[in-house]
Amino acid sequence: MEWEMAESNVGVEESFVKELDIPLFIAKMLLNRGISDIKEAADFINPQLGALHNPFLMKGMKRGVERIGRALHYGESICVFGDYDTDGISATALLVLTLQRLGARVKSYIPHRLKEGYGLKKESIKKLSDEGVNLIITVDCGITSLEEIGFAHSLGLGVIVTDHHQPFAILPSADVIINPMQIDCQYPFKELAGVGVVFKLCQALAGLKNEELLCQESHLDLVALGTIADLVPLKGENRILVKYGLKSFASTSKVGLRALGEVSGVDLGNINVTHIGYRFAPRINAGGRMGDAKKGFNLLLSKDFTEARIIASMLDEDNKTRQKIQREVFGEASSLASGVDLGTEGIIILSSRQWHRGVIGIVASRLSEKYNCPAIIISIEDGMGYASCRSVRGTDIMSVLSGGADLFSSYGGHEYAAGFTIKEEKIDELKKRIKQAISKLSHTKCSYPGLIVESELDPGEVSREVFENWMNVFSPFGKENPVPIFLSKNMTLIESPLIVKNRHLRLILEGKRRVVEAIGFGMGGLKEKLEKGDCIDIIFSPRFNNGRVGLDDRVGLDDRVNLVEVSGLDK
Repeated sequence: MEWEMAESNVGVEESFVKELDIPLFIAKMLLNRGISDIKEAADFINPQLGALHNPFLMKGMKRGVERIGRALHYGESICVFGDYDTDGISATALLVLTLQRLGARVKSYIPHRLKEGYGLKKESIKKLSDEGVNLIITVDCGITSLEEIGFAHSLGLGVIVTDHHQPFAILPSADVIINPMQIDCQYPFKELAGVGVVFKLCQALAGLKNEELLCQESHLDLVALGTIADLVPLKGENRILVKYGLKSFASTSKVGLRALGEVSGVDLGNINVTHIGYRFAPRINAGGRMGDAKKGFNLLLSKDFTEARIIASMLDEDNKTRQKIQREVFGEASSLASGVDLGTEGIIILSSRQWHRGVIGIVASRLSEKYNCPAIIISIEDGMGYASCRSVRGTDIMSVLSGGADLFSSYGGHEYAAGFTIKEEKIDELKKRIKQAISKLSHTKCSYPGLIVESELDPGEVSREVFENWMNVFSPFGKENPVPIFLSKNMTLIESPLIVKNRHLRLILEGKRRVVEAIGFGMGGLKEKLEKGDCIDIIFSPRFNNGRVGLDDRVGLDDRVNLVEVSGLDK
């Protein structure tokens, strides 16, 4: 596997070490995350809820609060209209709970993925109008619903859009738009998830009844859930919200989250980003992927633990079904992708009438990760194509799609993820245009991504306590704050290598000051190239077990590093 050392800036690193009293390897980690000034570094090391920006800095916030205030005063019926993914479901739950606390007449609407599709539709708007709704507040959707919002106005409904997706050049005629991605929005942090935008609205709404902690203490678990699930960068406000949100799981009053932890095998007292991303979010998403996202929403709002357990079990079964379907679709898509000349085309774009619409987003993500290039997967049903798009750093998928805007029935998204619907007969023309657009991006090519090594570090250079402390400081790890990878040179293999569970490599290595156990997952094939006494270089990452970091001289289950790569086999 290719790897390279991260770029260094000795002047910045030395100033961090001196001004912040931190180890050099930590200074390098800060620099590697795009942090170059002392205040930003200090804020990263010690994130505080008090450092969150004033919500009224976001364009539309003041008008949005005033409009909701009028709805509360006159007893209008409010509908929170959400999306069917975990971000949208969390955002819907957060706003409903907040409005209930404020005494609103509020209901929710989350569309059926397979029957209705994404976002506002005229049919759903008409239904809400017939039910007596006066004000629709969208969450995690709505910014591209120009025609639908015009239709809502024709029925006499008010509409507030809260969203985080990329707006088109022409904005919808909503009463209020709250979206930090608006070109003229001066809000300092642009990369909030949908639930993050709703959190800012809830912060602002707290002033209506002088409840400063209306959602900061009670509902940060929902904010962390949606933020992690939507794979937004874990920096700035997102880092603060997730850091404190994860802590709040231990004392959550939400029986739905407790039931989800039970069925997922997660201890809420030690929950982390991986638990949310790989256990909680897939189960909540599974309801929507298989059809009905209301299950996930009902779980988050449940007040009865017995009911919550039943819903969590249903979502667990949905997730098992989703996994089976996903394996089948991914297998077929991977086979087709292997026949694509990736070096020439620079993108994977595949379509089929056999692929379940509910899993194409995951399949697109997996292919994009596997080949390090954009991937578009289209499911064709009854003459319509439903697509999910995923991209990589350096390729704005929305810009790529814009060249086919006239072909779409609908589309929207942001730099790394998007979706669209298109008539089947237009798909071939779209593929042609997208490939032309990609070919003009000289930097775009499919290749296997190399590893970026944070710094050289012998495991013996720092004590277990110091290392654990700093890894906990840097957590939560996620997008744009990855689990660090280090290089350690001249490690001596003091025991013969072993194979663990048929495929994993186990090495006992001695560095300058101590002995470390290294586990190379899936690296058993290297055993034949290694023998006791070899001097090798290793690339490793910390080993986490229930919140603990393994890096020590005591060989034990909690005292390992993850072996990422072995160099120097020809020494």
